[in-house]
Amino acid sequence: MELFDVVQALDSVRLADALERHAAAAGKDLTVFIEVNTSGEETKFGVALEAAADLVAYAGSLPHLVAAGLMTVGPLGASAAATAGAFRALKRLFDDVAPKAGPAFKFLSMGMTDDFEVAIAEGSNMVRIGRAIFEAS
Repeated sequence: MELFDVVQALDSVRLADALERHAAAAGKDLTVFIEVNTSGEETKFGVALEAAADLVAYAGSLPHLVAAGLMTVGPLGASAAATAGAFRALKRLFDDVAPKAGPAFKFLSMGMTDDFEVAIAEGSNMVRIGRAIFEAS
């Protein structure tokens, strides 16, 4: 817990409770993003789209967690249109949840090296492009 300030992969009540316990023991607040499985792929982590709002509310009710946004990973190997659809679904959820979630809830983390341009077009305000930066060309 002392090594991290943000966790972008909160996808269950069980994990929220564990992070809360560890943050409380460390005497700190931990910023979390709710990871949502927008593609429905069984190989991916993330809470189902229809359960995400409840998890945002739950995480936001815990005293040492700060719910700051939503995160998703686009469908692997999908067309730009399919990827855009997954990102668009998360943006709709974000727009619905953000007004109720509090002032810290302002991040929409979607898009990685291969699909960040689509993510930005669909409303992402945080992208994860590590491979483009760190992978040898």
